[in-house]
Amino acid sequence: MPLLKQEICSPNRTGKTTMLLALASGYSALGLKGVIVLKNQEYVHDFQSRNEELAGDFQLWTANELWDRLKFGRVQVPHQVFLIDDAEHIDIGGDLIKKLEETFADSPDFVVLMSFVSKSLQKQDVLMSKYNPDGWKLEHLAEKLRSEINRQSLNIAGDASYEAQLVTNNNFQIIGLLMQVEALQRESMVIMSSIGPDQGKIGRSRFEVKSC
Repeated sequence: MPLLKQEICSPNRTGKTTMLLALASGYSALGLKGVIVLKNQEYVHDFQSRNEELAGDFQLWTANELWDRLKFGRVQVPHQVFLIDDAEHIDIGGDLIKKLEETFADSPDFVVLMSFVSKSLQKQDVLMSKYNPDGWKLEHLAEKLRSEINRQSLNIAGDASYEAQLVTNNNFQIIGLLMQVEALQRESMVIMSSIGPDQGKIGRSRFEVKSC
């Protein structure tokens, strides 16, 4: 069973619902039937009142209704897309996503399982810095990306199609650019070392830092 499973987060409910409806409309346009799963019947009525132009090939079910259908084998094969709204509020005494995976494990068709949740999206720095000592060193991150992209190229090396060759060529160019990034970063490290040693988070910065 080809399975696409993803959790989509949004800091506000409006943005989350807009994404859900856009996906439902897109899958419906492809002729795929699906279900929008909501916490309970009150949520179903509220969703219907706020979204009158619901994609025709999508039905509205409560989480309990879907659970019962899965439990007693009443989910029909034509339903390939399951969009679970307000997933963080759904508690039915069982793992709904896991049950869906088990139900469609032997299906020859692909199944889409998407959970939509509302939660704050906090910015998290990636690169190591004075104030983020646990982050990635840029040269190490570039090296890791190079390694993964190279592995992807090797995975499709046996494909002689035009598209595969284009992707492989693009990957080689990306690897070359990442090598340039590494070289520039190492040059910057040499320059900074010439100024003085790194004094860590509580030490004095080697450059003048302006407050924003």
